[in-house]
Amino acid sequence: SIDNWVPECNYCEEKEIRGVVSPRITANEEPRRLGINDDSDIGKTTALEFQIDADCNSACIMCGEYNSTTWQKYNIGKIQDKSEVNKKIDAQNTAKVNIRLSRLKHLAKLDDVKIITFFGGEPLGNNVHKTIIKEVTEFSPLQSLTLRYISNMSKEIDSETIELWKQAESVKLVCSLDGVGEHFNYIRWPLQWSQVEKNIKQVINLGLPNLEITISCTLTPFNVYYIDKLAGWIDQQGFDFVYWNIMHDAWYFSIATLPESVKTALDQHLAMSVIPVRFQQDFEGIRKFMTSGASTDG
Repeated sequence: SIDNWVPECNYCEEKEIRGVVSPRITANEEPRRLGINDDSDIGKTTALEFQIDADCNSACIMCGEYNSTTWQKYNIGKIQDKSEVNKKIDAQNTAKVNIRLSRLKHLAKLDDVKIITFFGGEPLGNNVHKTIIKEVTEFSPLQSLTLRYISNMSKEIDSETIELWKQAESVKLVCSLDGVGEHFNYIRWPLQWSQVEKNIKQVINLGLPNLEITISCTLTPFNVYYIDKLAGWIDQQGFDFVYWNIMHDAWYFSIATLPESVKTALDQHLAMSVIPVRFQQDFEGIRKFMTSGASTDG
């Protein structure tokens, strides 16, 4: 543990206070996930994570303005000249991204980069990820890079991106899904499940041998009742891995803080639901986490 945290590390600090595995712990316990091998030199930059762009076409119910321009526009409400204000929001976000990109070469030496991770906003919704890849490949060949994306899969993958993926050593695509059908539409408004499902199947059908597709489901009170349906859909697709991400950081979005009567009803529902065999142990863990938490009054 660390006694004296610096402000720049507050993200990991907050996670560890709550008993959640932080990127710091992951880096120490699984260094290869950050491109660190036995022969890596201390002080060299082997992995880059980018969360510099809030451009996003969704206002997910568990997200907010800090990570979504759609949320920023929605929260303005109905005002005169709203379209002009929306353009200003987009322009401000673009300006921030450009400033952050201009600092890239000055912050780290890029010769030894092995892994690039793109968070959002929505990283596949614009060309920022391509700009970063081209910037890094001036120093490290694309054939030696692992590209990781966390995406809402609302956008069809364009041909230029596909060509970049084909050349990379490996590509790991994490699809953020919290429901199916109308329930998905509710959680990730204004996205449409039919388009997202189509885009996911498009990526599967690419058949790229270096592409790994995984699912990340954020569990909150808004979807825990319906996750058996999501599990059934996932089981039919043959994804490489599924991560049931129980929300911890925002306690008011945690299933562990639901009123006892609600948790009892949910626990009974999940216990009686038909769960694919591969997820049964995961669901037991979800139920245990939910029922062992300290409830609030709702």
